[in-house]
Amino acid sequence: MTYVFDASAIIALLKNEEGADVIDSLLVQAADGVCSVIMNNFNLLEVFYGFYREDGESFAKEQINAIKESHIKINGEISDDMFYQAGRIKASYSLSLADSILLGQAISEKATVVSSDHHEFEAVEKIENIEFLWFR
Repeated sequence: MTYVFDASAIIALLKNEEGADVIDSLLVQAADGVCSVIMNNFNLLEVFYGFYREDGESFAKEQINAIKESHIKINGEISDDMFYQAGRIKASYSLSLADSILLGQAISEKATVVSSDHHEFEAVEKIENIEFLWFR
């Protein structure tokens, strides 16, 4: 099984918020080879600028480095399929570009989206063939 992390998953983990145990469990499973965890650079950028705004550049860079050293595969490229899926999603729903890319990646990789952003993805979940793992 492959999981694609939304920025909310990483933020919950790093801030030890509600649901962090679910994210930690997925990372342990990834370390054991039971599953794969991926994240795209656009959602990673959301994590970076959130920490940068709240805690400064140095702290934000430390958090990104910790993520890059974990068992999360960071995807810096967009395949053609991911590109077209993300574009279709962006044109069809009122979502940010980063969220559209997240969903395009999930469709392209046949992955489960890990998020807490029910309000962002509620309409998508009702219509699209995308599996969500809500961690809170």
